[in-house]
Amino acid sequence: MPEYKGSSSNLSQVSLTSDNVFGDDGGALQLAQVTGDTSSGYHVALTAAVDTATTPSAGGAPSGGMPPGGGSGGTPPTGAPPA
Repeated sequence: MPEYKGSSSNLSQVSLTSDNVFGDDGGALQLAQVTGDTSSGYHVALTAAVDTATTPSAGGAPSGGMPPGGGSGGTPPTGAPPA
């Protein structure tokens, strides 16, 4: 697969501290902790902080119980889940 022109030189100029997503903490709060190995399996843990004191300002479920776009929705599945 050919390299996207200029992407490797652009990427080489970015670090976790200069990145606009990870820059505030060097990625400490966005990177998972991975333990384990191929024999016993891997365990991945990521703690997600939730600010419950902030009032939501967007998003949420649509009013009236209708799916987005006003459709009637589908028929719920019946029976046991597949194995």
